[in-house]
Amino acid sequence: MSAGWKTSVILDLILGWGSDNAPLIIDQPEDKLATGYINAGLLEAIKKCKTKKQIILVSHNATIPMLGDAQNIVMCRNDDKIINIKSNPLEGSIEGVNVV
Repeated sequence: MSAGWKTSVILDLILGWGSDNAPLIIDQPEDKLATGYINAGLLEAIKKCKTKKQIILVSHNATIPMLGDAQNIVMCRNDDKIINIKSNPLEGSIEGVNVV
């Protein structure tokens, strides 16, 4: 079984587990995953799961927060050892809007 396949199975199990409302922290779920799984399986699982619990997701892939209907996006950038942080809670549609 490939690393991407293993990751997708674990993410499906974690995001599908509905017995508690503890927040989920997921670091770069897109690593080693096929684009098809991200666009179909992962994003749908995130949308369903976020109605029951808070999801804190770290990603270098802008598709995930945009299509996953993020409610808040925090952008962190390391500029010569100075960390710049921008945060912008989102309301309504984010299509065509400069998010941060």
